Amino acid sequence: MMECTKVDTSDPQQSPSEEDVFEITDFTTATDFERFTSRFEQLLLEWQVNIDRPASPRLADGAFCTENFQTTDEILLFANFKFVVTRHQLELPGALAESNASSFVNEGETKEDVKKFSSGPSYFRALEELMSTGNEFSFRSHCLVRWFGHSDFLTIRPFDENALLTDSQRRLVLSAVSVAVNNTAAHIPVFLQLQKKWQRFYYGLCETGKTVTDYEMIHLRRPPNPQFKYLAELLTMFKDKIGSPAPLQTPVLVSARFQYTMREIGDMGDDDDDEDDNKDVVTGRSDSSDDPLMQIPFGAVSSRISEMHLASVWLDLSEDVIVDTESHTDLNPLTALQWRMKIKSVEEPLCRLALVLSEFLRMSQRPDSVEDALATLNLGEVDDEFIIPSGGPSRSTPPQKSMFHISRLVLSRRRIQRIVDFMFPIRADLELPPSCQMQQVSVKACPDGSFLARLAPILASVLQYQSGLGLVAHIWSEIVAVIRARWETNQWIPYVEHVSSPNFGTCLLHQKLQLLNCCIHRARERAVVARRGGSSPLEGASSGSKKAKGGGGALSSGEEDEFYDCFEEAEAEGRSRELPNHKLVSCNRPLYVPVTQEPTPMTEDVLAEQADLMTQLGSDTFGSHMRARLQSASLLSDMEAFKAANPGCELADFVRWYSPRDWILEEGESEGSVHGSLSPRMEIEGSIWQETWKTAKPVPVKRQKRLFDDTKEALKVIGYLEKLKPGSLLRQLVPVLCLQAIRKIEAVPDSLSLSDQMKRALELLSQSSRQGGPYHEVLALIYEAEARITLARSVLEKVGAADEATKAFVAKLVDEKEVEVPGGPSGSVGQRFRPIFFPQMNHLPEPDGKEYLLRTRAPRPSATSRTTPQRMFCTITNMPMSSAMSTYSPMDMLRQRQREDEERRQGTTNGDRRLTSWDSRRRSRSPSSQDSRRRRARSGDRGRSEDRGRKRSRGRSEEKSRSKSKKRKKSKKKKSKKSKKRSSSSSSSSESSEEEQKQKEHEFLKRIEMERVKALEEKRRRKEALKANETPEEKRI
Repeated sequence: MMECTKVDTSDPQQSPSEEDVFEITDFTTATDFERFTSRFEQLLLEWQVNIDRPASPRLADGAFCTENFQTTDEILLFANFKFVVTRHQLELPGALAESNASSFVNEGETKEDVKKFSSGPSYFRALEELMSTGNEFSFRSHCLVRWFGHSDFLTIRPFDENALLTDSQRRLVLSAVSVAVNNTAAHIPVFLQLQKKWQRFYYGLCETGKTVTDYEMIHLRRPPNPQFKYLAELLTMFKDKIGSPAPLQTPVLVSARFQYTMREIGDMGDDDDDEDDNKDVVTGRSDSSDDPLMQIPFGAVSSRISEMHLASVWLDLSEDVIVDTESHTDLNPLTALQWRMKIKSVEEPLCRLALVLSEFLRMSQRPDSVEDALATLNLGEVDDEFIIPSGGPSRSTPPQKSMFHISRLVLSRRRIQRIVDFMFPIRADLELPPSCQMQQVSVKACPDGSFLARLAPILASVLQYQSGLGLVAHIWSEIVAVIRARWETNQWIPYVEHVSSPNFGTCLLHQKLQLLNCCIHRARERAVVARRGGSSPLEGASSGSKKAKGGGGALSSGEEDEFYDCFEEAEAEGRSRELPNHKLVSCNRPLYVPVTQEPTPMTEDVLAEQADLMTQLGSDTFGSHMRARLQSASLLSDMEAFKAANPGCELADFVRWYSPRDWILEEGESEGSVHGSLSPRMEIEGSIWQETWKTAKPVPVKRQKRLFDDTKEALKVIGYLEKLKPGSLLRQLVPVLCLQAIRKIEAVPDSLSLSDQMKRALELLSQSSRQGGPYHEVLALIYEAEARITLARSVLEKVGAADEATKAFVAKLVDEKEVEVPGGPSGSVGQRFRPIFFPQMNHLPEPDGKEYLLRTRAPRPSATSRTTPQRMFCTITNMPMSSAMSTYSPMDMLRQRQREDEERRQGTTNGDRRLTSWDSRRRSRSPSSQDSRRRRARSGDRGRSEDRGRKRSRGRSEEKSRSKSKKRKKSKKKKSKKSKKRSSSSSSSSESSEEEQKQKEHEFLKRIEMERVKALEEKRRRKEALKANETPEEKRI
């Protein structure tokens, strides 16, 4: 509010030079409290938390676990202190169930009566949710949702997570919140965080019409009375806290949850079960090869399970039908209504496939050459099982073609030969079946089952035995030596497609192998023609097909590079077939299709080099001429073959066969007619077509120089393979190995829901393989999937033989935080997990944690008041006890019962001493204690005044009075010292006892850890001793 007053300058008493002046009095918000309250009110109105929702539908069962909570944050300032206001709201459209409008209508009332009463509880979801069922003990949502069951609420917390509110700040903020909620008629609860965030300590309120709900919490390090750990005493405390003046109309509904934890999870490492690691993760069958070097490692190094939790749940039981005391309890986990399970996995587990891929990727960045890598290989770096002294070359390496020193080849010749036999088997059909060819076209790798697809797992396994490139270079050198030998004997490279040109959709190394097979194919074709009696190696070349024809290094001759002049009157040579309905322009003879050379196959790196060369030639006259000469090599060969097959032909005849679109027919003429003309680009004088036609001579293909020299190209490919660095080899095989890993994971049943994750991994792998990396995101997805699979395997191995229902349950258990066990303890799944948590049926262990939820309705504060919901959630664990209550009473009955119990027990333990001192402070604030302090103070004052009067009356000397005052001071000091000593001794005794308890716990945990380490060390020593005592025959087996 503002008040404005106008001052009239026409008044003669005022100065005429003064102008009109408006005096403004500001009555708007001026204090920090008012500004915070006003801003909080605006925020509540913006979020529309004051809208009534009549006939609110009930939430579906399990909605808090299946639906998501939306959060909206806003920062508010209280003076210079920042607060974060957050609204937590459940996404209701998918979580609503049938309408439950009359759930809180009292007896004798109708819905119309409730509507007339504006504060009727059925209008407000907050009151309904305090008593709603179906969402008890939710595990995915905020802790306040678990404790109070609200789907829409606000939280206020300090912006700094380490900041703590003082008592005055807490009272001011709560007052401001109460004023703002009352002014705006907000109908959702508001909670203020009183301690640090991890402590989860809140105080809240909610005003719904004329009903006010208080949300209170208390955390205790240990229960003040052991009976508070059981339901009977909690029910008494709950009813005392309600303090209803009339008896409860309905019994208290009790829901309980007992949690049992299994922490002694057995190891599932490689050392204990090597054979299981060689089996397929899905089918359980072993791979086709029994050699571990030829298998993709998969699985976790040790057990993935850190803890297994089982929760026994009882829902909505009347307090009259159950008993839960220290001596007897009806809450038996084996007869619980529900079982819920969750598992806690090891953080950052070691998974073999992810480790191999990471090592594979890391070693691919090494710049070492083959010679440098072999120089690092020595006998001490590799297991004895894989090494024998290399006294000579292996059978797979021809002595004259060995690229490296034999003394450096330290891998076992037997194992090398097994790898070579695996890569080059002796079989008739070594070509990939059509089902494997180009099965994967998006990733730039190689087809499944191809040569490189078999090589990648071998090198991945090798890296497990030696952290270096020595063994990789050793194996690759042997393989390249065999490839050279197969080229010289015209033998196919196995598991590589027979194509006329390399496929640019595969990796460069696979393209090189495809090109080498093209060279071998042409060499074999020339050899067949030569054996048939013809001295012309290109006699069998075909013009119509795209099959690769050519020669090999063993059959090349000097005549292939010579040109022969053909005279005009020479006979036609190199005809393939007659072109139907086509005649020569100059004469009426048929037009024949010549036998031509096939296009030159090349890999993508050669094509890129040619493109760079064309670009470097520039755009001047000389560059354009040279570029045209390079591009017209194939055109010249085709023109010479055409002239040899069609003596007396013209350029127009060649164009009609070679490029029909450049022959423009006259009107009314059909295809093949000689009546027409060349296109303008063909008639340009000095064009590449005109110049090439003039220089072309009638030379059949059998006497032409080969456009593709298979011998030369094959030697280039082999030289590339020999000079290929081990790091570059691994870098080209990274997408191959990643693709195999994805294929292996995709074979897992869909119950683990890995299809979308692997689809994303394939998309990233496709991008990375074409860009040359990076592969870190792909490896992260593979690692996550492998971790989930191995976690499921760990659980199944703990259970033993499992049926389909158990496997489906385990898959769901891996994907979700907490899963309900089908059929509870009596179901087939529960029967399999029962021995894990309860090995001794006659002696059930104590639960590691208890949770009780108590709910009822009661009229408060008077017997004529409307019945309102009352709720208390209590958590009891080995950690501090906590309780959360929503009530309508300012009394704190829990603290009162604590004081009464402490007075009876007189405080015997450390916790009792702490509570007793706290009670004494509380009692000192009572009126009786205050009166006693006042009486003691008045009597002390009277005593001191009488002493001073007696001193004056006696008329003692100044020296005596000083001496006596000094004595009194000394005595007072002594007394104060004695009292301080007593207080310090009491506090130090309590502190020392706490320190001793902590020290004992620390020593106990340390002793357990030392015993575990000793057991593992003893286990390792036994295994080493067994290995040392094995005979060579046992090692071989």
